[in-house]
Amino acid sequence: SEISWTVAAIALATCLGIFMIIARHMREFAAVIIWALIAIAVRHWDSTPIIQWSALAGSFILAVISSIQAYKYRGH
Repeated sequence: SEISWTVAAIALATCLGIFMIIARHMREFAAVIIWALIAIAVRHWDSTPIIQWSALAGSFILAVISSIQAYKYRGH
């Protein structure tokens, strides 16, 4: 269904963001994905809770990993 594909796309975007943070140290790239996932969550706030919570979870995961990476490489 469309909801399953949307959740899969959110998971793929989250994995892509994690890869870009860890492999390329591109926290800015992940910030754009976080912004997009939050926009998706806001759009589906009252209509589709699974999409809302998937997008929020993905953005939270990316924000945490990005923060850890920023702390780890703060002197570079």
